Amino acid sequence: LLRSEKISDRSAAAAALSRAEALIAQTGARLYAPEALIERARLARLVGDEGARERCLRDAQRLFSEMGAPRRAAAIAEEIAH
Repeated sequence: LLRSEKISDRSAAAAALSRAEALIAQTGARLYAPEALIERARLARLVGDEGARERCLRDAQRLFSEMGAPRRAAAIAEEIAH
C-alpha cells in the first residue's frame, strides 16, 4: 500500500497501521512496535510530514535500544541523519 501512487492506498495504509498498533497494544506484542513505527515514518515521508517521520524514527530507535537491539537502533539513527 505504501508503494502505491494512489491516495486511497495511503489512507488504507494508515488504517492498516492503526489496526496493527491497536493489536500491538492489546496483545502486548511490543516486539512489533518499532517496525510499525518505521512503517508509520515511511507513510509520513510519502505525505510530506518530515516532523512526524523523524518522531516515529526516534521512537523506533528508542524502542530498539530498550529491546537490546543496538544494530537496529544504529541503523535507524543513520536513517534519521539522512
